[in-house]
Amino acid sequence: MYYRLNRGYIHLPPLRSRGEDIILLANHFLKVGQKIYNKSIPGFSKEIAKRLKNYEFPGNIRELENIILHTVAQSTNDKPITEMILPGSSMNNNLHNSNGEDFPTIEELVQTHIIRAIQQSKGNTQKAAYILGISERTLQRRLKKLRN
Repeated sequence: MYYRLNRGYIHLPPLRSRGEDIILLANHFLKVGQKIYNKSIPGFSKEIAKRLKNYEFPGNIRELENIILHTVAQSTNDKPITEMILPGSSMNNNLHNSNGEDFPTIEELVQTHIIRAIQQSKGNTQKAAYILGISERTLQRRLKKLRN
């Protein structure tokens, strides 16, 4: 069966080697995010477009989609996207923890992320859980832990 299905081979280079495709896909995912979150965002700043082109995308298209949807969820209407956190990128240099060190603790990141999702969803825990990519029950447990 495998040999019948494997008649041809299509070489598809990794996303990191297709800079123009990155921008096309990012714009597509931006439109998807606008529909999901009911927002109107004009696009990306030139600096963000440049950073997207230069980022390696080890997770390929799924990573790009997650980054764009996460950014749309946290963005303001009617303003181009000017900030975006790319894992391992120099854009993350503005992150500091309560001790003044270069990186926040995991607990601080989780707390900040949950609070932003709750604010974005206007208190709707089901929508906030969807934004975070976790179940509503997991979100409830984490909120209870944060309150204690």
